[in-house]
Amino acid sequence: MSAPIEAVIVNYHTEELIEELLVLLLEEPLIGRAIIVDNSASFRSSPPNVEVILPEKNLGFGRAVNLGALAAKAPYLLVLNPDVRPLSGSIRALFEAAEESGAALCGPRFFWDRKRRWRLPPAEGEALFWALGKHLAQKLPTEAVVLSHYWRVRQEHFWAQDRPFKEVFLSGAALLINRKEFSGPPFDPRFFLYYEDTDLSLRVESEGLLQLCVPRAEMVHLWNKSPDPPMGKEKLFRKSWEKLLEKYGLLGLWHKLAASLEEKSPPGQIDKGFDPLEDLADLSPGPEEVLELALNPLFIPYAQAGPFPGDGLPPGLFNPLPSGRFFLRLVDPYGMVKAKFVFEKKTPQELS
Repeated sequence: MSAPIEAVIVNYHTEELIEELLVLLLEEPLIGRAIIVDNSASFRSSPPNVEVILPEKNLGFGRAVNLGALAAKAPYLLVLNPDVRPLSGSIRALFEAAEESGAALCGPRFFWDRKRRWRLPPAEGEALFWALGKHLAQKLPTEAVVLSHYWRVRQEHFWAQDRPFKEVFLSGAALLINRKEFSGPPFDPRFFLYYEDTDLSLRVESEGLLQLCVPRAEMVHLWNKSPDPPMGKEKLFRKSWEKLLEKYGLLGLWHKLAASLEEKSPPGQIDKGFDPLEDLADLSPGPEEVLELALNPLFIPYAQAGPFPGDGLPPGLFNPLPSGRFFLRLVDPYGMVKAKFVFEKKTPQELS
């Protein structure tokens, strides 16, 4: 019997990341072949059981995966980012969950670092009510409190499960696609990069198919390892978000609602109340407290570490972070925020 899974990986100047990933994949007996769609025409090696496809130009993520899917023959397609590292047993856990449930999509839970200290949030996805909620939360403190609470409920539920559970959105960074249930091209080609996985989840939901997060499938998603797209992340992210709203007939309504909110809402104060943190070594969480880290003061979404045994933070906890501005808070077992900080992490080059 041939292996039931083929992996598709999109390369854009991520050769070193892919080479390490291939070592892990080709040791997995469930995977018969890996297909690399080389958007940068820079992948030189050709290990056994690896097919490299060279498109005529940079197709972006979704269209490149679709091209790889055309070459795949197995009943399951495993889409992986180059910066994802499947942990032992994770691919088998995805496969077994899909076989048992008939789910069209199965995804893992992610850690931020190889030591699995930072738990990453569920895929945020997108909906008009959620976008409006975040917009209001930046203006009104009461809205920020309520929305933050609902995100905490979702994230805590996500990490509390010990068996496969339904999720509305799954991350395209690692996704097992059951082609017996979902046979078409995975991604809408209008999305060059970003939100193609959100759109896929919405399509699966609209067709009445099942998508599951599988707790036993644990993977590491290394952050900030892939190069920026030529257009720049923020500009491309915004463009893809507007394409998503436009596809579902919501872009015009969003612009009207956002303009109305801008007229009627007071200036936001959401980034107030954070103490500057000059030295991360000054942190001293209690034995039952956790650290939550975010790129925005709403903490939607956030990564979480801890609780810690009470003898200080483990060395190297913040090593995975790139340079930039971060928001950090200490949270007790009841979900109460005990302290809030803002800090800048700088590279050794920036400090010199």
